[in-house]
Amino acid sequence: MLAVPELTERDVEAAAPLFDERETRLRLGDRPWPAQAPRLVAESDGRFAYAVEQGGELLAIVGAEVGHGRAAAALVSAPCRGRRGIGRAALEEVGAKLGIPLLVGVERGNEGAMGPVRSTAFERLSRGVDDARYVYYLRRV
Repeated sequence: MLAVPELTERDVEAAAPLFDERETRLRLGDRPWPAQAPRLVAESDGRFAYAVEQGGELLAIVGAEVGHGRAAAALVSAPCRGRRGIGRAALEEVGAKLGIPLLVGVERGNEGAMGPVRSTAFERLSRGVDDARYVYYLRRV
């Protein structure tokens, strides 16, 4: 069973290796990014960051920014743990915690990110891609 507590300073070091994968660095950033999360959350009422853990091991992190009645969410998971339902379970849990719809953007061609979106009842919001090559999906509560 997954636990999804708020991300803490102690999680930052464990989260850094999640950003070693090439695709993650290209799309979201590299190792210094998780260290910024606790500060960003503390500075804003509408930002949240969660650790996704199982048996004490950090498997993923989810960041969310609330606005306009929904939360824009970003998920970074361990590439070696792909296709095991971790992303789906994490997004479901974060959506339940926040109690509002989740919005995610998936860059065209990022098949790894599509797994949790396909398996979590997200609906496609856009017909094509935006200027940044993203397609947006919404999961209602």
